[in-house]
Amino acid sequence: MRHRAKRNRLGKASAERKALLASLATELIRHDEITTTLARAKAVRAEAERMITLAKRGYIDDIASVRARARQGDEQATGAIAVSLACRRQVAAYLKDHHNGKTITSHRKALAAALGSKLKAKAKSAADRKAALKNLAADRNEILKLLPDSDAAATLVLENRDAVKRLFKVIAPRYKDRHGGYTRIIRAGFRRGDATPMAIIQLV
Repeated sequence: MRHRAKRNRLGKASAERKALLASLATELIRHDEITTTLARAKAVRAEAERMITLAKRGYIDDIASVRARARQGDEQATGAIAVSLACRRQVAAYLKDHHNGKTITSHRKALAAALGSKLKAKAKSAADRKAALKNLAADRNEILKLLPDSDAAATLVLENRDAVKRLFKVIAPRYKDRHGGYTRIIRAGFRRGDATPMAIIQLV
């Protein structure tokens, strides 16, 4: 018996459920609203609000001045940057690409294989080529310069990076003075075929 077990399992194993919720949370952050089943909307609400709370905790309004003070030895500024970096890493670890079960790391390997010939022409030695491949996933401009816009793997990497960036630069400042309640769920009737209750979950 599942006494006091309030979490909806969504009819999936734990790994599948976590992957589904991470994907839904990523799309919600990227587009501000998504349409899904009512049960999934209720389940993803807690995950999305947890990501927004982390982004608010790591948000720094004037990062340039904080960095300047940190370079001068200000311990408070150094601590603020450390907290911000930790929060950003937690968010980036959660908002992964689950469209095809690959993370950014595996996408980087796919990009490295696809770009081998182009990088050989650009790099003078194997060491230069290895360094270029290592930094490829972290350099948006380099990816855009070396790959066509239609490359699916590069698009997924950039979309994920945009989700994290949007969370910290757009969504966190928006809710700076709001204490919780970042989402709303609107019922959207029933799905044709199986009559599953549908809902729209959106950022307020």
